[in-house]
Amino acid sequence: MKKIIILAMLFGLIGTANATAVLVTSRSSLDASDSINWSQLGSVGTVISTPTVTVMSAGGATAIVSHQVTPADFYIQKQANGWDGNFAPGDTLLQTNYMPDIINATNIDFGSIGAISAGTQIQIYDYTSFTAEVDIYDTNWNKIGSVQENGSSTNAADNSAIFIGVKSNIPFEYFQISILHCVYALDASDYAINNLDFTPVPEPATMLLLGSGLLGLVGLRRKFRK
Repeated sequence: MKKIIILAMLFGLIGTANATAVLVTSRSSLDASDSINWSQLGSVGTVISTPTVTVMSAGGATAIVSHQVTPADFYIQKQANGWDGNFAPGDTLLQTNYMPDIINATNIDFGSIGAISAGTQIQIYDYTSFTAEVDIYDTNWNKIGSVQENGSSTNAADNSAIFIGVKSNIPFEYFQISILHCVYALDASDYAINNLDFTPVPEPATMLLLGSGLLGLVGLRRKFRK
């Protein structure tokens, strides 16, 4: 929590009005430092019926996963084993629960660690086109930014599922992914994502160094104004 307070003070120099959320369309471009693999939640066919579920990243960070609309279930699937889509063969997937005519987003709460980037591949159940959306929010659910990307679902199993990610110039706590547009309304709540890659907020010491640098620039600017 102290880290979030310190960062809030430092990034106050930037201001939420100048917040920038940038779309990232490949895992390599996201260049994340940590990742969440859904296989920790069980084998193929596992049903997760609790409102929230806590997961741990490869780097030891914890996050909370939930549906925007409840009650709803998550399912653990694998490409070509429970899910015949266009992820890479063997990918472990988190599938959402079908709810008629409802856009049901998946929320990832990074809690006190926060994040500055996050992304995943996504595909809807039916083999049609769709538009995915990612929204990021601060700890009080104030929206920082939003990005969208068009995709197409197939059964090619060739890792062609679109990657949608976001990089932000200020930290965010909540990462929300959803299907914004699709041919069949039912697909708005029936989709799957694979590994979620993200970069946690840098440690306070690093950010204090950055903050002092920003303050120095402000002081220098004032000096030249005199």
